[in-house]
Amino acid sequence: MQTPETLDAPTRVRMAMMSLDLNQTELAEQMSVTRAAVSAWLNRNADRRTTIGPSALSKMSEILNVTQDWISGATIEGGPAVDSSLENLIRSEAEQLPTTEQLLKLVKDMVSREAPELTIGFEKSALGYLDFNYKNTEFEYDFLGADLALNIDVSKKTSRSLDSLTALVWPLLMAKKIDEINGTAKRRYQLILISPPVSNQAVYGWFVHQSRMLGIEVSSRDNADEREIANFIIDPNFQDGALRWPQDLLDYQKGFFER
Repeated sequence: MQTPETLDAPTRVRMAMMSLDLNQTELAEQMSVTRAAVSAWLNRNADRRTTIGPSALSKMSEILNVTQDWISGATIEGGPAVDSSLENLIRSEAEQLPTTEQLLKLVKDMVSREAPELTIGFEKSALGYLDFNYKNTEFEYDFLGADLALNIDVSKKTSRSLDSLTALVWPLLMAKKIDEINGTAKRRYQLILISPPVSNQAVYGWFVHQSRMLGIEVSSRDNADEREIANFIIDPNFQDGALRWPQDLLDYQKGFFER
């Protein structure tokens, strides 16, 4: 079985690593680089990913016993056996993932410590509207605040259809429409995909693009990092949940306006 042409370079590298039972720390040591450098190369979120330079690519291909052209996607030849490595990769990542409920509890605990006033967004997290039969219908969200409507999907599947992805983004599209009808101030409508399957990246790419065209932000993460999601909730204006304004600066700003 040949490697699907839709797989990007980071996914191919992870597959090759799994075929050799090699983790990021071990690869970094063999390449004489930091683990942070390897993590940046392999980040599934393209906006946060750094490009693998020619020298690093050459050394990496030697260590992983694959060709540079295979890593870059220029050819489908020169890679590891896909069946076993892909299966091991998906199984390994899935086993380490928490459930969506477990992740949300960690996020809520972190938000409650830093911004307790926002915890209501986990409890009152539904938007209602009248359907065509004039019956009250509700859409529920993982978090719903004045500035953010958020849903999270932790994937433990080997692949996902476009229909199932559309079902994930539909409540956010409805939140956007309900806000427009009610004249509510615009929120950020965010879907976070945790460890999406590597076997149909082309479908995910199309889905992300179309969602953004409709005003829904979709981002993917390799790991279930409660800090990043908590950052999204505490400060939705930042595009990257890994960063937000320092809390002491926010406190100072709040105190300044209250004078």
